Amino acid sequence: MRTNLISIFLLYSLFSFSQTTIKGLVEDSKTNEPLPYCSISIKGTQKGTITNGEGVFSIPVNLNTDTLIFSYVGYDTQKIPSKWVYQNKVVFLKGKDVLLQEVTIHATDDFLYTILDQCRKNLLKDQTRQIAKVYYGLETQTKDRPIEMLECYYNGYLNGTALDKILLKNGRIGLAELENRYFLTLNTSKAISSIELTRKNDDYPLIPLQFNKRELKKYFILKQEYSDGKLSEIKFTPRTDQNRRFSGEVWIDSKTFFLLKINLTIKNALKHPFLPLFQMDSIKNVDLSVSYTYKQEDTKTVLNTINFNYNITYKSVRDSISALVPFIITRDISAKGIMYFYDYNHPFILPYFDYDDGFDDYSKMSIIPYNVVFWKNNNTLVLTQKQKENLGFFAHEGYLVNYDEGNYGKNFLQILRRYPNDSTINPFYEFHYAFWSPNERIILNRKLRQNEIYA
Repeated sequence: MRTNLISIFLLYSLFSFSQTTIKGLVEDSKTNEPLPYCSISIKGTQKGTITNGEGVFSIPVNLNTDTLIFSYVGYDTQKIPSKWVYQNKVVFLKGKDVLLQEVTIHATDDFLYTILDQCRKNLLKDQTRQIAKVYYGLETQTKDRPIEMLECYYNGYLNGTALDKILLKNGRIGLAELENRYFLTLNTSKAISSIELTRKNDDYPLIPLQFNKRELKKYFILKQEYSDGKLSEIKFTPRTDQNRRFSGEVWIDSKTFFLLKINLTIKNALKHPFLPLFQMDSIKNVDLSVSYTYKQEDTKTVLNTINFNYNITYKSVRDSISALVPFIITRDISAKGIMYFYDYNHPFILPYFDYDDGFDDYSKMSIIPYNVVFWKNNNTLVLTQKQKENLGFFAHEGYLVNYDEGNYGKNFLQILRRYPNDSTINPFYEFHYAFWSPNERIILNRKLRQNEIYA
């Protein structure tokens, strides 16, 4: 038995030793601009990562055998030995020429509507059920001041390329007060994951892929931006109702009609998923942009990233302690976030209980204790320099929650109840099962009659 154990240990040690973590940068070969959320995969495997908002990435590889594949929509894909990347650090991708190449001349733009219609049919036909790990990051600020930062991991449950639901594995938060108040985006992850490209949603503007060819012609104008025989980039704009329908661009494989990327943007949206927490408050001037990217995996197209940004004006009305006139604060809030889907069909082991459907992200994070091993072994996206600075700001001027022992669960929720005279904050959070602490756990009280043991 001892020999076997030693053999296993030695094999494990050799395997660990063969892995080297590469940290590098991906840039445009002409402009030297970083390429955010560029997809990087290890050839012949499902392992990979993406660059952060500054084009920086980190990935463990075997320098002797692994080849990295760099792919970014609108750029030529590159396959580079990991040893070269380790030595040179910076990878340059060449953008495709803007000029149309090898384009078949059409008398009308009808063929563009045919391409989008065929792409829609492909999406509707794909009903493959899959599970992926999901990294979710969100940053919120106002007046150029960070007020919130979330990092969470989920399991994402997909039907084809559509996201059905996400279930939380673990999360952590950075928070800072603004004018003695907190600004919390309670359900952004749920809101973003509820967008369906091919089905209409009462909470969102309309999307071209939600219409058949005849309807598409009625509601949207299409224009070809690029084509090389392999890739078609099509720009779409609403014919009317600019603030009820998304504008944007879509990239489609010209031969298979598979969706590669779609950008959705809208200014001053009349339909949006944002609601104020309190009835007396209001939200206006909603600008929203969402970008989806996809990649080929095992001959299938799978969701790779959802990148989103929004700007809103939040009007907050609070009871004044010293006067009968309500205290009104108007804030311009901006947020940006990323959902990255990876390691398909190898999901996290989730906590062994179900959440109430009404629980928001913060309530869920208060239920699950800090897990030092999990966070040390899950660094899917490299933090940008700005994010690191913001974490320092939260550490000194606000709160870091679930970053170490003793600041989660009930202890965490208590920081949001520290204003006893504020009628909006005090009743806001209940302690949903938040019994975790370094030295306290729930135990069954056998003194109660309902908990007696019967023979």
